[in-house]
Amino acid sequence: MPTYSISGSINIPPNTGLALQNNNGDTLTIGGISFEFATTLPNGSGYHITVSNQPLGQNCSIANSSGTINGADIDNILLSCSSWGTATLIENNDTGLASSPQITIDSIGNAIAVWLQSDGARTSIWANRYTADGTWGSAELIETDDTGNAVTPQVAMDGSGNALAVWSQSDGVRNNIWANRYTAGGTWGTAQKIETDDAGSATAPQITVNSNGDAVAVWQQIDSGNISNIWANHYASAGTWGSAETIEPNTRDAITPQVTMDTAGNAIAIWSQDDSFRFNIQTNRYTAGTGWNPYAQRLESVDSGSAENPQITFDSAGNAIAAWSHYDGSRYNIWTNRYTAGVSWSIEQLIENKDTSDASAPQIITDADNNVQVIWTYTAEGTIRANRYIAATNSWEGDVRVSREISETAHDVQVATGSSGNAIALWSQSSEGGTQMDIWASHYVSGSWSTATRIESDSSGIAAKPQIAIGSNGHTIAVWSQINNSMEDIWFNHIE
Repeated sequence: MPTYSISGSINIPPNTGLALQNNNGDTLTIGGISFEFATTLPNGSGYHITVSNQPLGQNCSIANSSGTINGADIDNILLSCSSWGTATLIENNDTGLASSPQITIDSIGNAIAVWLQSDGARTSIWANRYTADGTWGSAELIETDDTGNAVTPQVAMDGSGNALAVWSQSDGVRNNIWANRYTAGGTWGTAQKIETDDAGSATAPQITVNSNGDAVAVWQQIDSGNISNIWANHYASAGTWGSAETIEPNTRDAITPQVTMDTAGNAIAIWSQDDSFRFNIQTNRYTAGTGWNPYAQRLESVDSGSAENPQITFDSAGNAIAAWSHYDGSRYNIWTNRYTAGVSWSIEQLIENKDTSDASAPQIITDADNNVQVIWTYTAEGTIRANRYIAATNSWEGDVRVSREISETAHDVQVATGSSGNAIALWSQSSEGGTQMDIWASHYVSGSWSTATRIESDSSGIAAKPQIAIGSNGHTIAVWSQINNSMEDIWFNHIE
């Protein structure tokens, strides 16, 4: 009986470590730009090629990866490998420190970064735009109020490349929430205040924008009784902000809000709420065309200690998953809860089981297939760990380690995913005995995380607070702040 070969090619020479498998076996280590599996297959056999190990510092995907042999050799397996480029400075204003960068990207790979920058007297909000052809524009100021400091910028982009930025800005007495809009192919507009309650300071803004251009901003705001409440404002794609409103009717402090929005314009906000004994996780839902629910809902029932640092994400079907860290009396653990569209929230679930130290600062993201990655910092090892929710089976894969080095401390983790379902984690990691901080990345492909790669090469300072965004076409942008020679600047790298 005749048998047939399975072979293919790679777009660039891969780095060390690339290995493929056919049908979960017949492992092939690759060192050149062409390959052929040792095992041939009879006519009618199925084949399925996967990356079992990513090359060092690269991310490889496969085209024409599966099929059935039909009386001929298979020679059209195509591997596309990409790698991080060279870290580059995207702002050059040396009158003061630049920090707290944020990044957002559209469907074709255009991106906008925002950050806060000091001029020696106050901090202001700046932005720069990256085009998909690989070039940055000129950094520009997007607010001109010099009364007081502008801080904590956030930015999000719709499917057409329009962006909304929000931040907290002092008027000399209190902090207010401001916003500005970038029009695709044009310019930034005029900054505007999006809340008018002057009882106390408004801080910690967050914003979400869906593909149609609808948006919701949330923040925490002090009232006349010195209680922190959660507020929100809705932006219609037609081009106007609504009226700010409180979305949690509670008489105790509510803090650290987050928000997400689906394609239909529905939104869910989540925050940590004091009940006089501990902090709990609360949520409220915005229904497009109707508004916010008149009440908030608690997502967890464990009263052993405070629940903190909530995060939330929607999938394409309108379902949502929330994640947070929760103190059990001895340590912090990572918990989740899932919202089923049109039904309700379920019961909270513990998704990590290493009980020797704290698990904290979770981040969460949904891929194109509605699978969810939750990633966090694990204190005892000084590492980054993750768990993945599989939508098709309504189950979690299991708690795994992402960063491989345990002799130094990793923190500030972020995660993003593209249309392929692969994910990239980014974090800051100490070296040289803790005197230096570097930015590292790991790729999730074919069911596992790759060996971590350092994506910046400046060995003389502190690189921290990384952010990452991936467009639906795979364009990947990372930004971070870096201290060198007493100056803090904004740097970027991208996958080429």
